[in-house]
Amino acid sequence: RNGEVVPKDYVEAVKWWRKAAEQGYAAAQSFLGLMYNNGEGVRKDDVAAYAWFSVAAASGDDDARMGRDVVKGGLTPSQVEKGEAMAREIFERIEKRKAAEGE
Repeated sequence: RNGEVVPKDYVEAVKWWRKAAEQGYAAAQSFLGLMYNNGEGVRKDDVAAYAWFSVAAASGDDDARMGRDVVKGGLTPSQVEKGEAMAREIFERIEKRKAAEGE
């Protein structure tokens, strides 16, 4: 539009990525990890970034595996533990939703 810059609404983007991520879409899970890693649309949270990258990696996203490993390098062992617990909770929630929808 004649050089107009359209503002990036990261908060809105996070809302939609989260909806897709919670339904099991690996790319959305990876993007959510990126948003937490960069603090775009959400408060920067490396533990949450690690968790979402981990979930996406478990869903088969290779880029997420790299992102997870990079984020992990900056975490303390207790933060890694927290992130792994968070990833398990997210993964279980997604699996329950999929099972419920499959009935």
